[in-house]
Amino acid sequence: MRTEAHYERLADTCRAIIASPKVVQFVVGITTNPTARRQSYRQWVQKHSLGPGSLDGFVILDWGYNQEDIRAVEEYLFNALVNHDNYGVIDMSYKPSIYRRGPNADNQSIYIAWWSPYLVVSDEFTTDHEE
Repeated sequence: MRTEAHYERLADTCRAIIASPKVVQFVVGITTNPTARRQSYRQWVQKHSLGPGSLDGFVILDWGYNQEDIRAVEEYLFNALVNHDNYGVIDMSYKPSIYRRGPNADNQSIYIAWWSPYLVVSDEFTTDHEE
């Protein structure tokens, strides 16, 4: 089992990545298939209504987590990073996204992805919605 010290090293790695001025917006997440997840982000940024954008980076931070441990690290990193201005979330509360089925349910990875331009914008900050 990984410890809080391990999670904090992962958070420090994320902080080092997002300190770069090249990181416009980012998210930390989990996946059982990093290749498919990276491709999903690439397609999403290219087709986004505020884009098209580009997937500027996708890094696997750690891997080989079972379902219980992945929830703990996902929540830890969410809480460690959610207040950063460039975190690409609208809901500021943690909601687990654990994969519970399939052959890789106990072989999960945690990643950080970043893209440009700034694509995740809450409706309250856009000017093109109806009042």
